[in-house]
Amino acid sequence: MTEIFKIDLNLDVPIYQQLVDKVRVGVKTGQLQPGQKLPTVQELADGLSIAKGTIKRAYDELEHLGVLEK
Repeated sequence: MTEIFKIDLNLDVPIYQQLVDKVRVGVKTGQLQPGQKLPTVQELADGLSIAKGTIKRAYDELEHLGVLEK
């Protein structure tokens, strides 16, 4: 699942938005299944070496869009 969350620091797209986009694509392509648990904020932050606040912002946006439930 880590490939789904791979980010590109060279893009002009904010990291949180890259994560939102990756999850949305993962759902559309079937890489992520309904009901499948995503990594916790802490796990993903540690795995990607980025701030927990960035992950939380992405997860909050995905919840707002109706893509995930917390």
